Amino acid sequence: MEAGQFIQRNCIVWKKINPKPEGTTKRLSTSTEFVFFFTKSLNHRFDIDTIRVPYKDDALSNPPRHRRLNGKMQMGTANLHHPLGKVPADFIETNVASIHLDEDIEHPAMFPEELIEPFVKATTEKNDMVLDVFAGSGTTGVVALDLGRRFVGYEINRDFCKLCEHR
Repeated sequence: MEAGQFIQRNCIVWKKINPKPEGTTKRLSTSTEFVFFFTKSLNHRFDIDTIRVPYKDDALSNPPRHRRLNGKMQMGTANLHHPLGKVPADFIETNVASIHLDEDIEHPAMFPEELIEPFVKATTEKNDMVLDVFAGSGTTGVVALDLGRRFVGYEINRDFCKLCEHR
């Protein structure tokens, strides 16, 4: 990416609950990947309400130790919960996805739909076009179509194109 063309908004950590086994004995096993969220401007569509997650409990959150309000230090002011839930964290924990069209075709890095869905929901509306220039196994396309979006995907590997069509 050229400098100044995109703005990094988040670096999300994807923790794989069931990572592929590795035959390494000289380092730790890899069970996380980074998902970078870039935009072309600060004024972009991002509907946080479509991806809010439930709170762990219905009670008010613990009051902070202190908070500055109107220039004065306030102690013990509670935070009220948003009725639609809390803003998701920059950490997503899901299983690794897999699909086999036959014994000879397998995508080595298939993303689970749960990883892609929040981005499609928050950044697009129904009937918007979703573009994936590295379509791979077609996960983004499946999510986009399931959410009522249109989809265009590019993939140079013919076997992976077969996976996309199968899904």
